[in-house]
Amino acid sequence: MKSSIILIGAPGVGKTKLWAQVAATENYDFFDGDHALIEYILEKGEVHTSDPVAQKLIQLGDAAFLQYEHQFYLEYFPNGLQAETQVGVILSASGSMPLVPETVEHFKNTGSHIVWITRDTARIVQNCKKRVDGVTRIVGMEAHGTLDAVLAHRKEIYRNCADSILDLGSIDTKTESIEAIAAHLKKIG
Repeated sequence: MKSSIILIGAPGVGKTKLWAQVAATENYDFFDGDHALIEYILEKGEVHTSDPVAQKLIQLGDAAFLQYEHQFYLEYFPNGLQAETQVGVILSASGSMPLVPETVEHFKNTGSHIVWITRDTARIVQNCKKRVDGVTRIVGMEAHGTLDAVLAHRKEIYRNCADSILDLGSIDTKTESIEAIAAHLKKIG
């Protein structure tokens, strides 16, 4: 059976767009946790659908967002990412998922392999500015102020919960990034 893999890392690092492409070619089911999490919060009626993601975070506040996130992962994945077929499962988790140790432990205790995807901080910030989903604020900015400061704070947290690390460094091309991801997937899958 193929692995159950959880991707962690900052917004704009390539967890969703790049890994989804590789998952399709390598026979893995792919789940976009960010999208499903926002839908979950909307279902709870705490924010309005027309608000950009950054505004949703401001409305909720970091602590409430993390609580919703933890509840979401436990409700949607009560048994972890266990696939019922020979196809593996890849979950692109939100960048803040590792900030709740109980969520990380839930997935580790159910056999998931956690991959931290990282790259140069300047590149991450640049990618966030290009995103169309309104990522101008992430969990942690209440306490740390800037995206750079949040990313610096999260590095040790990501490192401590990761089973493996994929450092895309300053790779510039989509093709090179996808090749690096495919090679890492083959190594752990």
